[in-house]
Amino acid sequence: MRIRSLNEYEDKFLYYINKWNKELTRYDDTKWFDTDLPWCIQNRYKQYEDWTFVVTDDNEEELVGFAAVQDFGNDCARILTRLYYNPKYRLKHVGYDMNNVTPANLITKHQVEKFKHKKHLFWSVEYMRRRKNAIRLSQKLNNFYGYDFNVLPDLYKTYNKDEQGAWQSISLYSLVNEPFPLEALTIREWKQKYE
Repeated sequence: MRIRSLNEYEDKFLYYINKWNKELTRYDDTKWFDTDLPWCIQNRYKQYEDWTFVVTDDNEEELVGFAAVQDFGNDCARILTRLYYNPKYRLKHVGYDMNNVTPANLITKHQVEKFKHKKHLFWSVEYMRRRKNAIRLSQKLNNFYGYDFNVLPDLYKTYNKDEQGAWQSISLYSLVNEPFPLEALTIREWKQKYE
């Protein structure tokens, strides 16, 4: 697998996401690519600071997975935003792979290297049930690359709406000893407010 940038891969990226919009039926897939939705990737991909594409090593350069980088101001960026794997390359089992390099590994390494001038890099997961996998991925990235990603105990507001999904578990890699600038809510407070 190799890495491509938006400048190198934009046409193929648009080809794949428009193809998936027509072919995929799983709701979690189709909501990202449905051009009837104003927030679909096709309508918003240029609003992100950067994109990373993992492609096959052959001449076809088939898209295996992708993710964006989102600027959060205050010298803070979210990496692995809109992380998505081509359904053809997804694992067929539910076990978490701690030992092998995956597209998320490659994307993270590339994005950390490219954006290490920021004070804080983080990635997030929306659903509470995904928190354990976030902890495991943090451990895996730290073991593979010597990073210091840690899933913080609170939830953080990742977009500007007062709704349940805005508060997410984050894995933070701070490159300076300064407070993380996003608004926080304890899990207990979140449960009282939304459950």
